[in-house]
Amino acid sequence: MTKQSKITSHLNSLRNIRVIITAMKNLALIETAKISRFLPLQTKLVSNIESVATDFFSFYPQYLANIKQEKTAVYILLGSERGFCGEFNEVLLKTWQKNLNTNTSSPAKAIGIGTKLTAKIGNGINFFKQLAGPSTVEEIPSIILTLVKNLANINPTRWTIICNSEQNNILTTQLFRPFAQINFKQQATFASPPVLNLQPEDFFTKLFDEYLLAVLYKVFYHSFLIENTLRSQHMDGALQWLDKSADKLTLAMNASRQEEITEGIEEIMLNVEFLSKL
Repeated sequence: MTKQSKITSHLNSLRNIRVIITAMKNLALIETAKISRFLPLQTKLVSNIESVATDFFSFYPQYLANIKQEKTAVYILLGSERGFCGEFNEVLLKTWQKNLNTNTSSPAKAIGIGTKLTAKIGNGINFFKQLAGPSTVEEIPSIILTLVKNLANINPTRWTIICNSEQNNILTTQLFRPFAQINFKQQATFASPPVLNLQPEDFFTKLFDEYLLAVLYKVFYHSFLIENTLRSQHMDGALQWLDKSADKLTLAMNASRQEEITEGIEEIMLNVEFLSKL
C-alpha cells in the first residue's frame, strides 16, 4: 500500500467516525430540547407544592416533626447510562467519597443509577443497589418507579440525592430538608388555616407523596439536561478535532500525490535519457 493510499484510508475512517459522532450529537440535542420543555414546569410544580406546604405547616406544625430527620441513611448517586459526558460521573463519586470521609459517625449506604457510574464500583464505592439510568427522557418515569420500589422500606426523609447541577458543580438534595429549615411563624401569610377537603393527617400524607415524586422528577430532569449538554459539548470538541485532522490529512495526501507525480516524471525523464543513448 502506497503512502497516498494509506492516507486516503485514514481519511475515510475519520469521515465515517464523523458521521457517527454527528448522529450522537444530534441525539443529545434532541434529548436536551425535550427535557428543556419539561424542567421549567416541574420546577414550578415543586415551588407550588412548597408554598402549599408552608401554608399547611404554619397552622399544623405538629406534622413537621415527622419530617425533621437530620441524619441520612441512603445516598442516591444520579449518574449516566451512557458515556461521552466528561467528568459527569467522576465528580459524583468524589463527592460521595468526601461525604464518607467527613461523616464517619453516621454510616450511610449508596444506590447508584447509571451503568457508566456503577461500572466504577471497583474504585471503592459500595453500592447496595445498582439501577440503569435513562437514555431518553421517556425512560425517566419507569426508573423513578423502580427507585421508589427499591427504597420502599426506607423513610424518604432519610434519602439524599447527589447529582450534577452544572458542569463540575454538584447538587446535594436532602428530601424534605427545606421544610425543616423554615420558620413558619415568619413565613405565614394567612390569618386563618387553609380549607381542607381531607383530614389534616390524610392531607399531610398526600402532600408528602406528591412532594416526593415532584422533587425526584425535578432532579432527574435537571441531571439528564446537564448530562446531554455536556455530551453535546464533547461531541462538538470531537468534531472540531476530526475536522482539523481531516484538513491535515488532506494536505498530506495532496503533498503525497505531488511527490508521486514528481517521482513519476523523474522516472520517465531517466528512461528517455537512457533510451536516447542506445
